[in-house]
Amino acid sequence: MWVRMRVVEKFRGMDANFGIIPLPKFDENQENYYSVVNPYTGVMLAVPKSAGNPERTSIILEAMAAESRYTLQPAYYDVVLQRKYTRDDESGEMLDIIFDSRVYDIGSVYSFGNVFWDFISLAATQDKNIVSYYEKKIGAMESAIEKIVNAFRDMD
Repeated sequence: MWVRMRVVEKFRGMDANFGIIPLPKFDENQENYYSVVNPYTGVMLAVPKSAGNPERTSIILEAMAAESRYTLQPAYYDVVLQRKYTRDDESGEMLDIIFDSRVYDIGSVYSFGNVFWDFISLAATQDKNIVSYYEKKIGAMESAIEKIVNAFRDMD
């Protein structure tokens, strides 16, 4: 069962044993694991152009992120995930693999042409017409990608 890390805490009170493993490799030729960060629980931060003193703002945000990285994250990872919520030593090793192999899928972050949600709907209904769906949506996806690229180009 694929779950977000925050769901693991709900398993703590479960009577049945469970373990944590990374998403499997595609095949034996794949060198590394890839653990996709859920686009709805991963965090990004933007500061509007109108914010006064952007240099000061960025210094403060960087300091807060660093403090979190060196205090909050280790406490969550070492104490909560590895000690409170897991039930075996192997899950701790698997957590290392998962956290060391995080990747962000820009396609799911932006869902160009709403394709991310549409693919989820196809899977939920067991619709196997993925190729024909993709062919219908390719123009909308390319248009959405072009729009976001242009928006980034237009930034100061």
